[in-house]
Amino acid sequence: MRIVAGKFKGFNLFSSKSSKVRPTADATKERIFSIIGSCQDKKVLDLFAGFGGLGLEAISREAAFVQFVDTSSASLAVVKKNIAKLQVSRLCQIAQKKAESFLKMCTKKFDIIFLDPPYEFNLVNPTIELISKKKLLTPKGIIVVEHSPKEEITSEEFTAFKSKKTGNTMLTFLEKKIKEKATKEK
Repeated sequence: MRIVAGKFKGFNLFSSKSSKVRPTADATKERIFSIIGSCQDKKVLDLFAGFGGLGLEAISREAAFVQFVDTSSASLAVVKKNIAKLQVSRLCQIAQKKAESFLKMCTKKFDIIFLDPPYEFNLVNPTIELISKKKLLTPKGIIVVEHSPKEEITSEEFTAFKSKKTGNTMLTFLEKKIKEKATKEK
């Protein structure tokens, strides 16, 4: 696992051999960040962070702040080691919580939310619904979802502006739906 672009391009990151964590491949990270564009001065939420590869990539690309959330103390220990290696602790916060618990308590708004839950638990739609309910995405914010192609995203609040299948992973990019006001001509 490494940083693919930005200030820390080429830095090798610590990881683990845990079979429960599915790190985002370098080519997939490049694809994600080419689609979302600039991270400069953005506030980022890395839910189901694993080893934190997406959040750390955002920091390398000048994100202002990244919140990492995961339930695994082993995964978050790796995130902490990577944060220390890059010397970016002032830009990061870590929460060892279930995503649902974190989102229910969260009062911050984010410009980019990375959502990469385990595939077999159908966590994508309930998590997106909670993000919507708590209004945690800024008006022009983006949610990047890595999910199984078998899991269809359904949301009344967000719309997919791009989807891309890579191997057995589907990348879906969501933004808030534009609500058109009905106007009557007089």
